[in-house]
Amino acid sequence: MTWDSIPQVAAILIAAIAAISDAIRGKIYNKFALSGLAISGLWLLSLALMDMAGKPPLLSRYPELGHLGAPPTVTVAQTTPAKPPERPKFMPWEEAQDVCVWPPPPSHDPVDVESPSAGDAASAPDQQQAPVWTEPGSFPVYLLKVILNAALALLVGFGLWWVRMWAAGDAKLFATLAAMLPLSTYHKAYWPIFPAYVLLFNTFLAMLAILLVELAYRAVRQALRPTEDEAAAWRQAVTWCRSHLLELATGFIGMLFLFIVIKTLRMVARQGLIALKEGARDMVGVVPNEVLSAPLEAISYLLQSNVVVYFILLLIFHPFARWMVRNRRAAYAITGATFAFLVLVAFFPYGEMTLEHALTMSGLMLALVFGLILYQLYVNVFDYRAVRIWELRPRMILSPRTMDVLKEDKDLLERKMGKVSPDGLDAEQVKVLRRWWIDRGRGSGSPAPSPSPLPSSPGPSSRSSPAAIWSGCEPRAPAGCFVRRAGVWVWTICIW
Repeated sequence: MTWDSIPQVAAILIAAIAAISDAIRGKIYNKFALSGLAISGLWLLSLALMDMAGKPPLLSRYPELGHLGAPPTVTVAQTTPAKPPERPKFMPWEEAQDVCVWPPPPSHDPVDVESPSAGDAASAPDQQQAPVWTEPGSFPVYLLKVILNAALALLVGFGLWWVRMWAAGDAKLFATLAAMLPLSTYHKAYWPIFPAYVLLFNTFLAMLAILLVELAYRAVRQALRPTEDEAAAWRQAVTWCRSHLLELATGFIGMLFLFIVIKTLRMVARQGLIALKEGARDMVGVVPNEVLSAPLEAISYLLQSNVVVYFILLLIFHPFARWMVRNRRAAYAITGATFAFLVLVAFFPYGEMTLEHALTMSGLMLALVFGLILYQLYVNVFDYRAVRIWELRPRMILSPRTMDVLKEDKDLLERKMGKVSPDGLDAEQVKVLRRWWIDRGRGSGSPAPSPSPLPSSPGPSSRSSPAAIWSGCEPRAPAGCFVRRAGVWVWTICIW
């Protein structure tokens, strides 16, 4: 076990304990996050002491974690091969004895030092090796990177909470895990700007995998032991897919079009940045080269980063798809431009723009659309259950069907209830809903319009419904919820 394995194991334990607490008590306590931050602080303190003693194990194995910027380029001078000894002079009648009629093996080709290639080798330019750091990294620089990573994780978590995809406990837990995990955890896919994006990305991948397995299990169970409630849920799922088919299809074409536009802008920006860098070099003496080259390098890195591209596409998928549905002329124009591009690269490939690359992009867009379909389908169809009005409790989250019913009474949502938190209903909102239900003359024995029980769970939720994605379990059977919640976070951390 290496030294950086200690906070990794601690992070897994914190995630598992938080999942158990979420399943049993319905919340993630702040003391879990504080405990994780304390463990992270103690581990960083031990790393600082090792650095002062001259034995930094982590920064010696991964020196790039303790440096800012790119490593210096190492230039290796190319040496001219030694000139072989001259052959002895033969008499004219003895020259044929030194000639072989069979060509020599490729690895034993004779080197003619008198040929022009020998002179070219002697004058060949120096070769540059891949830049690497040779000295261990600095602990203050590593500490700065850890703080920035945790701060960005907290900002991303707050943003996901703001758009009602995560509960507050999820955002705090994500930031805590980002602070606990050493930066060497992400060595297989390290992104200097925000290393913890790997944890975020794997969380969504794990969520989709778990939901796919769960839906397959429900389908098999329905085939073997059918129930009317489950059959109604699957019928509603088919209806939902049909009603959103146009939006999903236009979203796929729109995402493919945007991907093509981004790839084209990359090629144009790459050439423009090269020209700007050359201009920055020419201005040395007037403006320091680092003043211009550093921002240009950062812009170039962002343009070439697939992480940034996928994140942008994920954010604008639904707004762009809905805009295309509302604007048919724009949708037709985008569709035509996309298919025209595919025909163009099929017959006239240029650089990176080939038919194979276009098909690869199409596959990525299909995977994105499939993931969003699975996510939305589960949240809007499967992840809720009907409860009676007197069974409504604080921290439950209302399903989309319930919100559609409540929207009929604007005064209820705007004045009486107020905004529903991503963490669920509070006690006062539960009382308001009960009184509203009775005032509407529905009686205490009628079922409420499908509110979904929601303890705060470590996972995202739909924008249209604040119900957390793996929280639709009955309070009497928290084991299934625990498997889904713990499985996502623990498995996510284990597959870095």
